[in-house]
This record gives sequence, structure tokens and C-alpha cells, in this order.
Amino acid sequence: MKINNIELTESIKTLIIELSPIEIHELKGDECLVDQLGYQSLSMAELAFALEDKFKLAPIDRATAQRIQTVDNIIAYIEEQVKREGNIYHD
Repeated sequence: MKINNIELTESIKTLIIELSPIEIHELKGDECLVDQLGYQSLSMAELAFALEDKFKLAPIDRATAQRIQTVDNIIAYIEEQVKREGNIYHD
């Protein structure tokens, strides 16, 4: 499945909103998953599994997961992984 950057970003944001423990009306790239979006260890794991499943990625290792703090961090990481697999194209 090939996906462009815009579709990828929107898919990731949709998952973040759907799985957030709190109601989110607007999502900004610099928002911290834990401090601003209510994510805790269980909800972070659920988000990681959902992203891995949706984009057919290898499991996210603990060190990488700890570096991913913001919405933009997640988007950059997933984009890099999808690109590595050759499943992304640029508009």
C-alpha cells in the first residue's frame, strides 16, 4: 500500500485522537502525548500497536518509544519507517 505524506499524517493524527484518553478537538504537532494529550503507559502501548498494525511496521522498541514525546515525533518516526519500506510517495 503506497501512501503520500498528507494521507500518512492525517491517518496518524486520526489514530492519536481516537485512542487518546481525553477528548481532543484540535491536534497540534508540538503537543506532548503525556502532558497535553493524556496518554499514559497503557494508552501509549495501545497507540504503538495500532500504528504498527496500520502501517505494517516492526514493533517499536523501548528506547525509540521513550524518544517519541510529541505528535510531530510520531509523524516523523512513522514517515521514516514507511519510507524505508518504500511505501510512501511525495506529492
